[in-house]
This record gives sequence, C-alpha cells and structure tokens, in this order.
Amino acid sequence: MIYVEKFKVEQRLKTEEKALEKLNDQLKSAVKDNKNLKDKIVSFEEKIIKAEQDIKANELMQSDLEKQINQQSLKVKDVQTEYNNVGK
Repeated sequence: MIYVEKFKVEQRLKTEEKALEKLNDQLKSAVKDNKNLKDKIVSFEEKIIKAEQDIKANELMQSDLEKQINQQSLKVKDVQTEYNNVGK
C-alpha cells in the first residue's frame, strides 16, 4: 500500500517538475525576447539619429542649391540682356 502511494506521489512530482521546467523555459524565452526588443529599439534609435542628421545635411544642400540657382538665374538674365543688346 505504501508503495502504491509513493508511486502516485512520485508521478505527481514528475508532472510538477515538468510543469516547472516548462515555466522556466518560457521565462528564458521571454527574457530573450525582451532583450531582442530592447536591441531593436536601440537600433531604431540609432537609425532615427542617422536619418535626422541626413535630413539636416539634405536641407543644407537644398539651401546651397537654391542659392546657386538664384546666382545662375542672374547670370542667365545678364547674358540674355547682353544677347538682346547685340546689334542695337
């Protein structure tokens, strides 16, 4: 009789140990997922910083190009005036 009870308890113990092991595995997986998500955030933050720097550089380039366009437009206007005055 004691052996039967001991066997039953042993089976329950094995079942509970398996459940514990499964929970530990789930925790390890959750910790790993959390680390991966945090790493993604860091990566995205770095990409955002890089994109913001690229935007500033692009805006400076646009401003410089607008100045060059204005200067070139004045040159074209001067040459057009000179062309129109040839032969007058």
